[in-house]
Amino acid sequence: MDGNTQGGPAIVRGPLAGVADLFPAHTNRVLILSDEHVGSTLGHAATIADVLSGQGHAVETTTLRSGDLGTVCSALAAHDALRSWRADLCVALGGGSVIDAAKLARAAFRAPWVLDRMVWTRSAGRVTATVQPTATPSLVAVPTRPGSAAEVSPRVALAPRPGASRRLMDSAALVPDAVLVDPAPSAALPSQAWSESLAEILFRVVGPFLTTRHSTREQDQEAISLMTELVRIGEQVLRDGSPPPGRRADVFALSSRTVLGSHSRGWYPGLPAWWCVQNSVCAHTGITKGHLTALALPELFDRIEGGDTSWGCPQRWRQLKEAGLAARLRDYCARFRENAPPQEDWDDADLTLWARDVLRLWAGHHPDVAGMGAQGIEALLRGIRATA
Repeated sequence: MDGNTQGGPAIVRGPLAGVADLFPAHTNRVLILSDEHVGSTLGHAATIADVLSGQGHAVETTTLRSGDLGTVCSALAAHDALRSWRADLCVALGGGSVIDAAKLARAAFRAPWVLDRMVWTRSAGRVTATVQPTATPSLVAVPTRPGSAAEVSPRVALAPRPGASRRLMDSAALVPDAVLVDPAPSAALPSQAWSESLAEILFRVVGPFLTTRHSTREQDQEAISLMTELVRIGEQVLRDGSPPPGRRADVFALSSRTVLGSHSRGWYPGLPAWWCVQNSVCAHTGITKGHLTALALPELFDRIEGGDTSWGCPQRWRQLKEAGLAARLRDYCARFRENAPPQEDWDDADLTLWARDVLRLWAGHHPDVAGMGAQGIEALLRGIRATA
């Protein structure tokens, strides 16, 4: 598996009304891309559109269908809207699914094949891409919920159709040109959404830390510091319902650091086996990645501690114990489960189906997935079911 890729866009913290400050010179026609909740219900798209129109920009707003979010269908809709409006800049306003749709839609101006759903359907896990950067349309990402770090990542994770598991495409050409972080919209997030976002961010450090076979002492110290800070904020959310107002922007910054930080440079493998498993389970259940990971981590920790190196190295787990993090992580997950809404039961047929899906998609890309086989993956899911 490839290691993590460093480098990223310009990131500016400020109000939504200041988004035009990030536009290249001579920007005229702007498309605001959003989803139904952020754009329509909360009205953030209209806020930006009013400001840009008042500044003399020609503005159009497109709302992606909720049923298409997270799929190539959303990127197709975004690309059609960009072409129809002849936009020279796109503002992607929303969560990771909206931003990923915009990233792929822009890439299609130089590589139209990336929107071919058959390419995504036939690809197992990863879609191999050679995508050249494009200057027009420019792309400014405005994340409204921390978690995915899609706004800084050289990767998109999309499914070929609703209900299918997501595939990954990696290319430096996918990175947005600039990012505006305004923590104000996140004030409307419920406590459960904050907890799920923090769990997702946390695993982006914990997972690779436990599985990497190449790391320096300085990298480990930075990663442990990052994990400690994320757990501290997660504990605050579980206690108070949300981060303190002054710390909301910090959560976005920490999320970006999990992708861009030097702590993970050269880590191998860069993608833990658990990501491959959660990808299929989330697709079939509708559970968020953060929620599922918080349910799964105690089982993963038990297996690593018992010597199962498919999920991580026992030596790396001991480092977390010595840093005082192992117990805090377990306690955080236990408190998360106490506060989370109940989940539907997983029957044996479901577990078998999901395990086979994981193996089909990732066995050719991830040696640990191939080594476990469907039976090993299903055994893990049974363990999670028993404790969730």
